[in-house]
Amino acid sequence: NQVVPGNKTFWTYVATGAIVPNNGRIKQDQWGNKIDDNAKLAYFTDIEDKQYIDLVYSNNDEQFKPVTDKPVLSADMFNIGGFDFRDVQVLPQSDGSLIAYVAGGWSKKIFVFTSTNGIKWDYHPDENIDLGKIQSLPFEVETPLIRTINGQTFMFFSWHSDNIRASAYVKGSINSNGVFQLAPDAKFVNTDGADFKSDVYAGNSINLDDNNLININWSGNWLYSPLATAITDYDNITKHSGTITLPRLIQNVNGTLKYIPIEPDNKLVSSYRINSSAQSVLVNTNNKLDFTFDSGQADKTITFKRNESTITITLNKNGIEVNRQNSLYAPLAKDVVTALSTTNITKLEVYVDNTTIELYLPEANKSYNIVNFSSIQNEPYFMSSTAAATVDNYQFGQSDGSTTNDGLTTNITK
Repeated sequence: NQVVPGNKTFWTYVATGAIVPNNGRIKQDQWGNKIDDNAKLAYFTDIEDKQYIDLVYSNNDEQFKPVTDKPVLSADMFNIGGFDFRDVQVLPQSDGSLIAYVAGGWSKKIFVFTSTNGIKWDYHPDENIDLGKIQSLPFEVETPLIRTINGQTFMFFSWHSDNIRASAYVKGSINSNGVFQLAPDAKFVNTDGADFKSDVYAGNSINLDDNNLININWSGNWLYSPLATAITDYDNITKHSGTITLPRLIQNVNGTLKYIPIEPDNKLVSSYRINSSAQSVLVNTNNKLDFTFDSGQADKTITFKRNESTITITLNKNGIEVNRQNSLYAPLAKDVVTALSTTNITKLEVYVDNTTIELYLPEANKSYNIVNFSSIQNEPYFMSSTAAATVDNYQFGQSDGSTTNDGLTTNITK
């Protein structure tokens, strides 16, 4: 935050929000300071006794400063009941107006607002997106994000209920008022792993073009990355309350979203054969393992062991089962089976770093992020597999010339 004479900050907490171009909407702030026509406007959640949406601006990419000393959106302004009112997405429209989507948490709703000047907003309760119509159990909805890929509009969001922690999307369309509405057959589609204790939450994305979306996600969830003073309990384990997953390219293939990892620079450093689970291979925390299994139909169990944890990944006719046990923190325990679109698996890509193991099964169009803490920084794993396979071992931070920006563009075009 930048504080200048007569222009102070008034928020205590900054949570999810959106940045949009000013386009001349707002000429000056409350204190008479000029706001440039091409300034950036940022709407974000402030959490105090209640949750509010504040507005700040940036001229020439300077630090953001408040437009006003009061929220521009709050539940009280529109007599909306409940505590939850956060995670705003603001979308400019072709006529110069703005549409805002605000998560209603345990109400299961996304509230809809419009504005012509960016400061004064109108509430449209008849346009609210009620996810409770398609998911009956109690849950809290967060971080809504409307995006269109290859002509189909989706709403991405995070949700949780008891041990469910998940990122998902629903299909919909843009109505005559420019507002997202659910498709008649809309349903929750989980975007990563299992919804039970999923380690992907609060994602964000932006369109590269009409057919491709770039996506990043928080690698973690509130089950073991809690707020407030409890975070200090993890100082010796994580040093922070989460990391970011590998970025992913999202494409719409006949109404189903395909997620493709975007890899950092890497180089093939070794290849080896695994013929039985008696073999144990040391795997460092800066590597990608590219498995090619001898048989697609055979059951496969891949195990990653550290001093304080064991992760077991099983592929069979039931789908993928992930079992995680970690002596550092009991809530990390997890054992869940997730169905796959195909169980004929010959390829598995595994991305390993200090706090995560990310899986990608290209034949099943499945990503699966697994958080795993260690008290030893960059502690390696011992890996074994019950299925015979050839493994190509790549190390990150090196380049073989194929992971350049030009290469990425070429792959996206293909």
